[in-house]
Amino acid sequence: MIGAIGEFKVGTYARIKDGTGYIIGCDGGSYQVVSTERDGERDYSSSELTPWLPAPGERVVEADKEDCITGIIVDGGEGTSLVMWNGFVCPQTWLNTHLEPACD
Repeated sequence: MIGAIGEFKVGTYARIKDGTGYIIGCDGGSYQVVSTERDGERDYSSSELTPWLPAPGERVVEADKEDCITGIIVDGGEGTSLVMWNGFVCPQTWLNTHLEPACD
């Protein structure tokens, strides 16, 4: 189920105190978030979450694509980021809505 809930949407990424997480649900103002750095689900209040935007040095992949190449954020902004993709000579500008964190 993807839909707006409060400030955050189910099915999107958010920054959490120990990395990045994927929001899988909401119950009474508490968000269920799965950490992308480690297997584990935890509840967070909206005050403990920050919307995810790509940050310089962060590894990313193209959103909603399986088995795609990984890129590194060279420069990030509100709407677009400059991404250096593996195998490409020059960085490319990508819409942040088309990127997601690379999971290890």
